[in-house]
Amino acid sequence: GFPRWFGRLTILRQAIDPPRMPAYPPDGGTEGWPVVVFSSGLSGCLEMYTQLGREIASLGAIVVAVEHEDGSGAYAVDACTGEIVRPKRPPQGYKGSRQELIKWRRPFLKQRVRELQQVVDYIGRFGGRLAEKQMSASAPEKDPRQALLSEVLARADPSRLVLAGHSFGTA
Repeated sequence: GFPRWFGRLTILRQAIDPPRMPAYPPDGGTEGWPVVVFSSGLSGCLEMYTQLGREIASLGAIVVAVEHEDGSGAYAVDACTGEIVRPKRPPQGYKGSRQELIKWRRPFLKQRVRELQQVVDYIGRFGGRLAEKQMSASAPEKDPRQALLSEVLARADPSRLVLAGHSFGTA
């Protein structure tokens, strides 16, 4: 038969481990949680690092995993268009030399650096207690995902930000 969790998930439509809002930090809320920005490796995607992100979060950090749109991952969705970003393959005639590999991967790396910089800038701009006050004073978020992100980042301490990744994600 099917495992019990499968029945709960499909029949009762209950999430096994639903996303949770981080509590205010144990210091009484004077400082926010540290933030870990995670970058996946080649052929990776957000879903492949879910458990690792949860483990890091369980140690007392807000984890932001970046879905890179450079075509080096197994799956991604373009944030602007909503279209699926297909994995890119080496160009025809690619022989696999070190120089060819560096030349082919360099645009991926440049785009990842831009994406990570945008994420870090966003966290710096909207993270922390001051941002919480600014967000609550602004118009309510229309996108529920954006509203959740705003609430989470309100509990962040952007001055305690760490970049982490796996394989190409650390390049």
